[in-house]
Amino acid sequence: MLQTALAAGAALVALAFALSTYERWSGRRRPHDLAWTVALALFAAASACLWLGAADGWNGAVFRLFYLFGAIADVPFLALGTVYLLGGRRRAGVAAGLRV
Repeated sequence: MLQTALAAGAALVALAFALSTYERWSGRRRPHDLAWTVALALFAAASACLWLGAADGWNGAVFRLFYLFGAIADVPFLALGTVYLLGGRRRAGVAAGLRV
């Protein structure tokens, strides 16, 4: 019961932060805000999978989605946002494979 509530809270907080960074991106169009919006949305999706797994029991599909959203897809977008913020567009483009 507690694990389900914590997972639900994490999903809702992550969604709120994703919407907040999206609002910042839509106003200023800074690329690090967009990368972090995607990362937070992926974390919200992973937390929703955790919520579902804690509430209804784990199965292969829910666990694979949890792992995909939380561990595989999320980390590169977090890193890309940081590179955009600290290294600028040129270095982030190289890091993302957009410019060589």
